[in-house]
Amino acid sequence: MACSSSIKQKRYALDEAKLKQAQKLPGAKTEAETIERTLEEAISEHERQRRDRAATERSPQERRRHQRCLWQARRSGGIVFVRHPV
Repeated sequence: MACSSSIKQKRYALDEAKLKQAQKLPGAKTEAETIERTLEEAISEHERQRRDRAATERSPQERRRHQRCLWQARRSGGIVFVRHPV
């Protein structure tokens, strides 16, 4: 996942043990490469989760239908099982 962005030099205080442990996981040779790969992995994981949420999110029509069923169940005092066409 390559981004066209500028490289900035930053200084951070990092836990040495965590950095060495993270360096073993992705197989990076340098600390900078470890941080770069870890950031790329975090970004790709966030994008994956965003796509999953978008795929499972209900459309406005489905949301209204679901809310209407819940309202009818509460109004009748019982649970109403309604099967909606997919």
